[in-house]
Amino acid sequence: MILIRPASGREDLSVCADIWLAASVAAHGFVAPDFWKNHHAAMRDLYLPASSVLVAENTGRIGGFSAVREDRLEALFVEPCFWGLGLGSALLRELKRTHARLTVAVYTKNARARGFYTKNGFLVQGKQSCPSTGEDELRMVWHREQKA
Repeated sequence: MILIRPASGREDLSVCADIWLAASVAAHGFVAPDFWKNHHAAMRDLYLPASSVLVAENTGRIGGFSAVREDRLEALFVEPCFWGLGLGSALLRELKRTHARLTVAVYTKNARARGFYTKNGFLVQGKQSCPSTGEDELRMVWHREQKA
């Protein structure tokens, strides 16, 4: 059973940063692993504390997380050993329940992530170059349907 809850404390954020590192290295073979390793502490100490972070637990273990600032989905990562088990979908369902609009930037070369967001109703809004890696990204957006 998957449990979604707010991150609580430095320990949760440290686990999330570790998940971010493992998933980033596994999913982004087109970026040198050292890039991710060199940003691990900043993710843990700067970026995650500045965001609203939810964690997804599976059998009592944090296996994924999301980080949102305003309507921007800054991060949604699942530990590779939990890929395909629904943690990312559960996190996104909760975010869609609590937000009317979400935006995300996805590396063009990350077909798995592009497919995930497309399947979940995100539409491509534009293209840009990631300032940190120089890789092409797609800007994607999701809007809750307005009921008349």
